[in-house]
Amino acid sequence: MASSLHQNPTILKPQPCLTPKPPTATRWGYVRVRCGGPRSNRGPLVKGRILSIEAIQAIQTLKRLHRTNPPNLSQLLSNTLTRLIKFDLVATLRELLRQQQCSLALRVFSTLRSEYGADLSLYAEMVQALANSGMIEDVDRLILDLEGGNGIQCDDPKGLLSLIKAVIGAQSRESTVRIYGLMKRSGWGSVVEPDEYVVKVLVNGLKSLGEEELAHQLQDESDRWGDTDQEMLLLLLPLLNSSSMKNLLRPFSKDKSSSSAEDGTACPICQATPAIPFVALPCQHRYCYYCLRIRCAAAASLRCSRCSEPVVAMQRRIGVSTE
Repeated sequence: MASSLHQNPTILKPQPCLTPKPPTATRWGYVRVRCGGPRSNRGPLVKGRILSIEAIQAIQTLKRLHRTNPPNLSQLLSNTLTRLIKFDLVATLRELLRQQQCSLALRVFSTLRSEYGADLSLYAEMVQALANSGMIEDVDRLILDLEGGNGIQCDDPKGLLSLIKAVIGAQSRESTVRIYGLMKRSGWGSVVEPDEYVVKVLVNGLKSLGEEELAHQLQDESDRWGDTDQEMLLLLLPLLNSSSMKNLLRPFSKDKSSSSAEDGTACPICQATPAIPFVALPCQHRYCYYCLRIRCAAAASLRCSRCSEPVVAMQRRIGVSTE
């Protein structure tokens, strides 16, 4: 045993006393991390474009069905679209047009038109997108469907103008002529007063498409409407209080080329100072515009009230009259 102890001297050595060290507080450091860069605060890619979750899911479903082309494609597309409200349908349609998915957009537009109806502005957006994609036949088919539906409502001049511009921009002669026919059928030009700018755009478009005769017909109809307004005004002028009208217009119609004594010359018809001075031709005697215009319209041949010379025309007074 002594030999074994001698061989293991470490057993006889005193072991150091191991006392536990008191716990020390651990200090944690941190490093500031900046996310993003100069483009981190940018806005949406397309300002004002808001898509709901339903609209996004519908777009994804439509594109997947269009890609896989299952046997019951029409039924699946109908089930996907009919569960959307009008706002989501319009948002889906415009997003598909933005992505140039015109075939799918036509299906969405058909559902929107059958469920809720479509205004002329949406028709204009569809025509413009189809024309940009070279689908001119679909443009003609779309306007043909418009003819078979409720037609064109002329109470939306802004939408009507957008549609006319879109069809003319698509260089579709057939659709442009058809739109003009729909406008006539809805009372435009006969019951509804034609807008001058709409007439100008449509006339120029018809001429550019080779429809010269139809463009002249449209311009003549617009001019006749203006002549009707003038005739109505002439009928109403005698009913107006001419003295009140003259007093209202007098500050704006002073004859700057005449002296003050000549400006005070009375009209030989109403015996008042002319509010809008006109002269009878060829005698150059001074009259009120309303007095002379009403007399000329009422009588086939009119003679001057001062000199009894026949009056052949009238013009705005710019010189000295002959008294």
